[in-house]
Amino acid sequence: MKQTHKIAYDYCMAMITQRAGEEMVSKAFSSLGSDNSIFGLAEPIEGAYTDLVAELIGEELFDWLMWWMWECDMGMKPMEFFINQERYDPTQMTLYKFLEVVDASN
Repeated sequence: MKQTHKIAYDYCMAMITQRAGEEMVSKAFSSLGSDNSIFGLAEPIEGAYTDLVAELIGEELFDWLMWWMWECDMGMKPMEFFINQERYDPTQMTLYKFLEVVDASN
């Protein structure tokens, strides 16, 4: 396993965990009848971590990771893509496999 793929994977898992935690805190506020929210609370840390990961894994792999995370809804949304005329569906592969496929195309 390439180190850049592990960094990308760890980043993605951290963002999933962060979003889940933010959602739980928002639900707790809501259950108390509060209109408060915590959106953006982790922005300074997330921004710095995102910049670091982008630098470590490279711009092209980072762009693919962002596509997988946001356009493909963490690999849950079928958004087929083609590399060297071969069709891929991110819902049919793990994140590691996705990173391997897109990284090999560079």
